[in-house]
Amino acid sequence: MKKLVVVLIAITVFLGIAGAAHAVLYTYNYDARHTLMRAWNNDSVTWRHNLGFDPQNVTLATLELSLADDGDWWSWEFARLDIDTKRYFWEVDSGNISFNVTSLVSSLSNRSIFEATLTAKWWGDFYFDGATLSVEATGVSASPEPSTIMLMGAGILGLAAYGRRRYKAR
Repeated sequence: MKKLVVVLIAITVFLGIAGAAHAVLYTYNYDARHTLMRAWNNDSVTWRHNLGFDPQNVTLATLELSLADDGDWWSWEFARLDIDTKRYFWEVDSGNISFNVTSLVSSLSNRSIFEATLTAKWWGDFYFDGATLSVEATGVSASPEPSTIMLMGAGILGLAAYGRRRYKAR
């Protein structure tokens, strides 16, 4: 009986540690489909990512934009990115640009909805290919079901073994 209790406690502790909170990385992609952004049209694109969990748990968040210069004679092209109440301005070159948005994500006013707007500004035009939001969060389990099912299965197995032992003892 003592061995059974010790084994059940060991299994419970092991499965509890396996299901403990750890950092989980989520990646959200937005495909802009090579959208041409023109400043003189004041073109803008808005997209949303639903995080699906409380943003207070975010430890790291980066937003990467994929942009391409259209290659025309005008070499100065500017963009503005609006996230919640924060604005970023920069000159557009071909390639990717990353922003650390950890503080913005963890203090989202609209709870778990991350919304961003990219606008072509001042001069020039460029292509917007897409955006990737990478979020690392703690205290969030990507899939808690496997550890829960394993814990329940271990308990049922323990009860079955205990019942069988009592039945054989008679």
